[in-house]
Amino acid sequence: MNASFERALCSWYQGSLIDPVHAQACGWANGGNADSVFVVITHDCDLQSASEAEDTVEILRARWQTTTSGEHTFGKNPRIIHLTAADEFGRTLVIEQAGKIVALKSLLLKASPLSILSEAHRRRLATWLASRYNRAPFPDSFNNRLKKARTVDGTKANDKQASKLKKDRALNKELLKAFEKDGLPIEGIYVSLGQNSLEELGPEIGYLLDIVVVAESIGESDEAKQLELATKLAALIRGVFDLAEWDSAIGNIVLSECLPATEFDFSLYQYRRMLRWHLDWMSTED
Repeated sequence: MNASFERALCSWYQGSLIDPVHAQACGWANGGNADSVFVVITHDCDLQSASEAEDTVEILRARWQTTTSGEHTFGKNPRIIHLTAADEFGRTLVIEQAGKIVALKSLLLKASPLSILSEAHRRRLATWLASRYNRAPFPDSFNNRLKKARTVDGTKANDKQASKLKKDRALNKELLKAFEKDGLPIEGIYVSLGQNSLEELGPEIGYLLDIVVVAESIGESDEAKQLELATKLAALIRGVFDLAEWDSAIGNIVLSECLPATEFDFSLYQYRRMLRWHLDWMSTED
């Protein structure tokens, strides 16, 4: 390949945003939504390569919005990510893994990036993309217990509405509500199932669950505030499990501890021995 091809390619990086007008002209866009945008997700090295073997790029559709859901920040859901304050207007960029576009690199090079995400957002994007393939698989028997469990306040046990409350308040949905409301500053939920982390257990054996709620560490001066936010979410999670009613035919889960932490005090030792709890299965119906 000639040098001019390589120089033209240098303006594109993973996390570059494509002008919707250019995407429309290339046939990548469906309709003309003013809030839609397209994100290049091909790795920098592959974008910079002049090899004919690397003649395609991967693109994901995205959109701008003014609201953010805590369950989708920091890659907690491997299917959808919310990148907060991603432009000069403070808007959230919502990117979904579904509907990936594979396009000719030569078409991309006919334009320059509309903009490029910040370094922090680009790192987060890369980690989120990888989580699609390397997220931890939990045993089906563990997941099924969470899906079948219900949360009912014991003080309403004799209320005539109790059966309706029990039906409507699935434990996994209550956890999702907590994550959506108070998960915005949380970097991740890390769990351990002890020695049974990958085993399918019968209903007579309960899973022993340890959780660490890790808040983002923006700076040392904000560490106390971030720890306070992690403490709040940890308390909400404990509250949900305190109200859990388990299906005896499937088995139960015992929450041993649910602790708050920040990135400063969550150790590499813990990171290597605990599993990051992605939330996509909670919001996906069977």
